[in-house]
Amino acid sequence: MLNKLPIDLKYDIGFKHLLGIDENKKFLIRFLNDVLQPDREIKSI
Repeated sequence: MLNKLPIDLKYDIGFKHLLGIDENKKFLIRFLNDVLQPDREIKSI
């Protein structure tokens, strides 16, 4: 059943490792602003 998931779990783990720690919070904010393109810029999370 796990082989039929629409996403490779290795990528999810990589994103969590890169963007899920406090030291990389600025990268997460920039990523969210670039991908979501909100009406107002995200400044903190």
